[in-house]
Amino acid sequence: MEDTTKRRIKRIVMMVALVAAVSYTVFAAIHFSKKANDETCLGVDVEVEDSTDTHFVNRGDIKRLLLDKKLSPVGNEMKQVNTGLIEEAIKEHFSAIKEVECYKTPDATIRIHITQRTPVLRVVTGSSGYYVDIEAKPMPISGLNPVYVPVASGYISPKYACSKLYQFAMFLRSNKFWNSQIEQIYVENNLDVVLIPRVGNQVILMGQIDDFEPKLDKLEMLYDKEFSKCGWNTYKSINLKYDNQVICTRK
Repeated sequence: MEDTTKRRIKRIVMMVALVAAVSYTVFAAIHFSKKANDETCLGVDVEVEDSTDTHFVNRGDIKRLLLDKKLSPVGNEMKQVNTGLIEEAIKEHFSAIKEVECYKTPDATIRIHITQRTPVLRVVTGSSGYYVDIEAKPMPISGLNPVYVPVASGYISPKYACSKLYQFAMFLRSNKFWNSQIEQIYVENNLDVVLIPRVGNQVILMGQIDDFEPKLDKLEMLYDKEFSKCGWNTYKSINLKYDNQVICTRK
C-alpha cells in the first residue's frame, strides 16, 4: 500500500514538472519571438549548397538581388521582413536554384539557405542550348557559369534529351572510367549515336543508345586487352552497333 502511494506521488510530481517545463518553453518562445520582432535586422547570412561544384549562384549575387529589388532587410525591423517575398524573388530571378529557404533567427539575422540545381548533360542547339539536370528537367544556360558535363549535339529533341540521353548521362556520372573518357555525344538524324572520347582520335559508333551498358562493357574489355598493346590511335572508328561483336576500322 505504501509503495503504491509513493509511485502515485512520484507520477504526480513528474507530471507537474513536465507541465511546468512545457509552459516555460511556450512562454519563452512567445517572449523571445516578440522581442526578436521588435529588433532591427543586423545582417543577412547566405549559404549556397554545393558551391564548390556548381558556381551558378554565390552570396554576392543574392545580396545584390535583394538590394536591386529593395528587399534587403538590413536596418529594418524584423517584424517588417517578409521572408516569403524574399524566397519568391530569388526563385524567380535565378533559374539555376532548386530550393530556397529564408527564415529569421533570434540574433536578429535573416538566414537564406540555397540549393542549386545539378546539371548532368549539356545540349547544344545552334548557337544556344540548355542543360538537363539531375531530375531530368531542362534548365537554361544563359547567364550561367559553364559546368563540366558531357556535351550532346545533333538531332536532339527536348523529349529525347530528357529521356534517352538523360539515362545515358546518369550512367556516365556513376561510372568513373566512362565519365572521364566520354567527352561529346552526337545524335544523327536516325537517332544513331556517335561518341567522341577524350583519349584517342577514333569515334565510337553506338547505333541506337538502347543497351548502352553491355556495348560499353565490350568496349572496355577491348581497351584493356587490345589498346594497351597497339595504342589508342590505331583505329579511326569502333563500331558497337551489332550484338556480340566489336568492329574496329584501322586508319
